[in-house]
Amino acid sequence: MIEGRITAIRSSAGRARSALFVATIVSATVCVAVWNTYFTWSRHWAALPEVANAASGPASGPQKRFQDLAFEQQVHLFMENKDIDLSLLGIRVSSDDIPILGGLALCLVSLYQLLTLRRANRDVASVLIEAQHLDADEMRAAYFGIQSELVLNATSAREKPIDTLDYVFEPVDPEQLRVAFSVKLLLYLPFIVILLATVSDIYYAVVFPGEFDMNLPVTVWAVLPLRLRIELVALDACGLLICFATWRYCRASFADIKGTFTLMASFAQAYQRRFGCSIYDPLKSAQQPGATQ
Repeated sequence: MIEGRITAIRSSAGRARSALFVATIVSATVCVAVWNTYFTWSRHWAALPEVANAASGPASGPQKRFQDLAFEQQVHLFMENKDIDLSLLGIRVSSDDIPILGGLALCLVSLYQLLTLRRANRDVASVLIEAQHLDADEMRAAYFGIQSELVLNATSAREKPIDTLDYVFEPVDPEQLRVAFSVKLLLYLPFIVILLATVSDIYYAVVFPGEFDMNLPVTVWAVLPLRLRIELVALDACGLLICFATWRYCRASFADIKGTFTLMASFAQAYQRRFGCSIYDPLKSAQQPGATQ
């Protein structure tokens, strides 16, 4: 019976693992596009007056033509890197639309990630609630069968590897369980990327004086007509709303995965209360009078 239930958990954990992988890849893709648009080194040094004067060079001659061509290629490369090529869909998306299009994509991926992690949490809970009343061998089979299928590990990335056969595993106290920062960062990555894209878009439109492709002495906001100002405000407002929704989904995903870790720790604690030994010590549990019921 337990083996069949664990097979179902393996399926739901696989979906959650795939959703987490997709969310990470999409977040990394959007993050690269945001970097190429707002933070690339070419954007800033090429807009400096000294660079512009050096690029102008002599009035004529081969050196002037070479400098003009090099500067033109630099601009072309910068503008080309601002687009994301989605070959599977056969389209190219401008990174100027990242706060909306990238935000929507990450929001939907975060929602799917939440649904898969919640399904996995419910499946694990249903098995452990039932298995807590079984004998020692079946409880251990349920615990370790589920543990091997968990999407992430609650421990810190700085924890030392196990390199000795004398290592003793100790169950985690459910009241003191802390999810590693690296796990939390991974789950909140879609929200962080959308927030970075939206805030960067607002900053470079309202505060930053000019762009690489628009070498202006004032901000972009100052030269925009009223219609485009309204459009910019509306788009960035939508970007912030999408960012808030994604934050809600990421927070719920984190709560579900922490709930799963807490369930596992509580189950190990229940095992220890029933049989008087750690769930990691099968020899001691086999000696307990109530080990086989």
